[in-house]
Amino acid sequence: MHQDLERRVALLLDADDDTEIDGEALWEQLCDAVAAAPDDAASRELRLRVSEAFGMRAEHLADLEALVRLQPDNLDRELDLALKQHRWSLFLSIDDGDEASEDSDEDPGETGRQAALARLMALGQRTSGDATFQLKLLQCWADSFITAPWDRLTLALRACAAHADHQGLRRQLALAWADLSGHAPDFELADGKQPMGFAVDVYGALHDAGAASRALAGIDELARQGLADAELTSVKAHLLKGLSRFDDAAEAFEQAARVHDHEAAAQADVDAAEQARENATQARQEAALCRQGRLAISSSQLEAMDDALTNWSQRLPGGEGHEALKDWQADMQQRMNDIGAEWDRARPAIREAALAPDSAAVAEMQALATKISGNLKSLLAFEPSGAQAWDGPRSEIDPRLLAFEAEVQALGLAHVAWVETPSYTRHFGALTLSGSWSTANSDATVICTAVAALQVSEVETELDDGRQLITSRGRGRNFFFGGPQIDILQVDPSLPLPRLIALHQARVALALAEQPGRAVRAWRNAADYLGGQDRQRQAKLAYRLQVGCDEAEARGVPASHPEIFVPLLRQTALDFVRQAAAERGLT
Repeated sequence: MHQDLERRVALLLDADDDTEIDGEALWEQLCDAVAAAPDDAASRELRLRVSEAFGMRAEHLADLEALVRLQPDNLDRELDLALKQHRWSLFLSIDDGDEASEDSDEDPGETGRQAALARLMALGQRTSGDATFQLKLLQCWADSFITAPWDRLTLALRACAAHADHQGLRRQLALAWADLSGHAPDFELADGKQPMGFAVDVYGALHDAGAASRALAGIDELARQGLADAELTSVKAHLLKGLSRFDDAAEAFEQAARVHDHEAAAQADVDAAEQARENATQARQEAALCRQGRLAISSSQLEAMDDALTNWSQRLPGGEGHEALKDWQADMQQRMNDIGAEWDRARPAIREAALAPDSAAVAEMQALATKISGNLKSLLAFEPSGAQAWDGPRSEIDPRLLAFEAEVQALGLAHVAWVETPSYTRHFGALTLSGSWSTANSDATVICTAVAALQVSEVETELDDGRQLITSRGRGRNFFFGGPQIDILQVDPSLPLPRLIALHQARVALALAEQPGRAVRAWRNAADYLGGQDRQRQAKLAYRLQVGCDEAEARGVPASHPEIFVPLLRQTALDFVRQAAAERGLT
């Protein structure tokens, strides 16, 4: 029977075959075959081909689920299932009647997407020892445009931790950092204020300066190892342009053009060679604009937008004789007119923003640099915090901390200590406690502090060489880092605690894999915790006194003309910390 069904399925799907096959009857026969033998993989394989060809998503996924159960070692099939679940989640939810109302912010496909992401993450963890499959998983993730940058980063970190010397996986990690840099924080500030830690490019787009710096470091390290393909060089150039490092971006675009030239010369396929030459031309055009600076880039943007509006209007089809088409055309033309009018109103401000700042604007930059430098005072912890172990009654603990404790303990973490900072208690007029809870192997210690309207949480780990890793929910608000000794990653405040911990553990695993022989320094009690916190204070202080404000921090201030503001801020900050050190008799 399989042979006949297979022959008829092939005829049905062969667009060049004139044989008439009753598709509906064939589908019924395939369903009968599956019903008669649900565990027969061959029948499901045949039905799978038909359901995919004719867009029968639910039926297709049902057979994929069954085949994954029947063939648990077929990793490619399980990956295919997860990717299709994610891609089709919206369509499937609407087919099931879950479409949200127009007034609702609810995404009807979110439940399906989260289930698919969970499957992808589990698949990645289960196959951590298979470098080839890890590489395929990460590449498929990128190719599928899955907008879950923290999960992608976690996968890439885990893969590199398991295969620390694998260039392909290191490449995926650099690209994951680059992808993350283009994602805005998950909240908006009032009055149109820009989030901290993000550079604002010529076009007004946000770039996470810390993530971009990590991506650039990864790409440069791969280049030193001899890996500098077209995608990496292009990504590097765009990252630099987004950070307003125009001279560096021009060099990177030129490098990308040379890589594309090499591709074109090596390509046997005519169309591919032509595409490579076009890419080289575009890269050189970008390089020329970057060399000319902000005004040239902005003017090019204005011209491109004008051309796009003109071309769109010219491409609208005629609606003669078709009332519905005529109405649609009129509606679209009106929309284009409205966009054009809005663009005309915005044009002067866009152009003015690209002009070189006058003396008044530079004075404003200096005032901002002085203000930010003054804020460094809170980071110059010359003396220990005075924090101490607390062993009072639980009835005095903030209910938010008790709720947080229940959440972390449900995840299997054990209590380490309650710690009070008396100076904070006096300042806020209320008991200020920090609670800490650790994983069994101490690769992650979760810390939470709650006082007044404030509740903050982060995950920390100390290695036995004194280096510490911190993963904190302060993205968009806190833009100061801790230097190479105190490696701080700011993540979105909404990142759920289990995913926050998983991301941090992946960071720790990679740090250990990169330094064979290193181990975690466990925090098991209040003394361990307080000792680690004071070592952290000293390392942060030493770094701050050394740099004032580092490059990534300065790039993360959303100021106009960062090519002027960044060096201004860095020098002002350095002067401030040197003065603070001198006042304490430190050199």
